[in-house]
Amino acid sequence: MKVHILGSIGTGWGSYVRNLLDSMSGQVEYTFPRSWLSYWQFQKTGLSGEARDSFTLPVSSGLRKIHLVRRSETTEFPKLEIVRAAAADVVHSNCRFLSSSRPYVLVFDTPWLLTTFRTYSGEPTFGRVGKIIVKHVAMKKCLKILPFSKIAKKQFIHMTGLRDDEEMIDVLPPGVQIPRSVRSMKKRESGDEFRLLFIGRNFDRKGGPILLRSFEMLASEFSNLRLTIKTRTRGIDVPSKIRERVQILDTELPREELISMYVNSDLLVLPSLQEAFGLVCIEAMSYGLPVVASNYFALPEIVDDGVTGSLFETGHSEDLAKKVRVFVRDPGLANDFGAAGLARARKQFSNEAVNAKLFQIYEKCGV
Repeated sequence: MKVHILGSIGTGWGSYVRNLLDSMSGQVEYTFPRSWLSYWQFQKTGLSGEARDSFTLPVSSGLRKIHLVRRSETTEFPKLEIVRAAAADVVHSNCRFLSSSRPYVLVFDTPWLLTTFRTYSGEPTFGRVGKIIVKHVAMKKCLKILPFSKIAKKQFIHMTGLRDDEEMIDVLPPGVQIPRSVRSMKKRESGDEFRLLFIGRNFDRKGGPILLRSFEMLASEFSNLRLTIKTRTRGIDVPSKIRERVQILDTELPREELISMYVNSDLLVLPSLQEAFGLVCIEAMSYGLPVVASNYFALPEIVDDGVTGSLFETGHSEDLAKKVRVFVRDPGLANDFGAAGLARARKQFSNEAVNAKLFQIYEKCGV
């Protein structure tokens, strides 16, 4: 079976696509458009897959121009591409509606990314024209809609006006590879070094400044506390009082070093102010790390509060410090929560579990 991948494959989507390519059934052959951008994203980043000729016309570009001319604050349109991929059995579309020659599945982490004009700004909704485009053009060949989370599904139904049909819309989170090496669960004393880990390309959007404020509160209380920040944001201003206890890594790292960061940390903290899903939480859980995250969007569906980690009120550094403090004082609790997170990752978010279901969907669509 040949499956043609279209749409966003950068940033977090790069990890999503890599997991598909590396762990999907051998009966699936993934292809991607023959273009400079696809070549760079696939070939130069080590993703497997074959370039194939296909015709793609981004209708959304024209809609954007109309929007700019009209300067309407309320009119929104769906991201729409006209696609002709004759060699494919199924098209796998990331965050794009299609007018397609082949049946396709639509996968997205947040419905915000399905709009032409909005990203994390306000509640997404299509006007009358946008809903007509979705219903009469985009849905003709769409055989399955796969939001990552329940809340993404709810918002999608609201913005498109489509009915809640389990045969058409089904929640399917991304999968992760369960590693062989996980965080050590050995017994720890309260005075041992306790390492917090933050991973996020956009430091501000992921709530980095909130974490620094919380860490500053906790650092005066716990001399054994350390923080590692992995980001692509440069020039982060770290308060002088905690600078020696904060390590910032703002360049690309080999996969082996990222794995070492997970294995050698004690707690992942994700204080996002805006978050599409939170794949890093699942990755952390797969290494046996407990997670403290903001209660934003889909994060409460990933982090089982009080079982695999803790949730705190989005944007509140004091509440974040309170939740982290519990784990620093009781390292054994971090072990218990980490073990529960690993079990949940294996059961619900492993590539084997997720991609087995996706393969069944491909088969139905390709018939």
